Amino acid sequence: PRARHRAAAAARARSAGPVATVSCGRVWPSPPPPGNGAGPDARGAFVGLELRHDRGALVRAVLEGVAFGLRDSLELLRDLGVAAGAARVSGGGARSGLWRRIVASVLGVPVETTAAEEGSAYGAALLGGVAGGVFADVSDAVARCVRVRDVVEPDPGWAAAYDELYPRYRALYPALKRTEDT
Repeated sequence: PRARHRAAAAARARSAGPVATVSCGRVWPSPPPPGNGAGPDARGAFVGLELRHDRGALVRAVLEGVAFGLRDSLELLRDLGVAAGAARVSGGGARSGLWRRIVASVLGVPVETTAAEEGSAYGAALLGGVAGGVFADVSDAVARCVRVRDVVEPDPGWAAAYDELYPRYRALYPALKRTEDT
């Protein structure tokens, strides 16, 4: 029965658009954004829960919250002048088409799935090749070895909704933190 419930929740999460519209009591996960000074005691929360929200809505909200966390990191890179034309993913979570579509839509860039599923180990091996002189530099290693298997473009409707929601996501953790401090 547990597997059947998990499969049903995953199917509901896949079939939905963003969990709810901006005006419709959105479910918000609140992990602390990176770089905010939150320590190991930081807490998270679901905000905006209604009776109509089921396990699939919570799963979807977690996926969206993690994607917003990735956007926080991308915004930090953009502030440093890094222009990102695409994001690359590999491994476990990258197997989910829904996850890749959410990430692409939140980040506003295509998400490329690499052919090698061992992303971290593969990247470490490429860096070792650079250090050992096998490749001229990181760009050379990537050009010669990294292959893209699939590309997911941002969904324009989802991207517009996520762009509208992102400032609210950013404001959520500091607002919740104040409740913990009282």
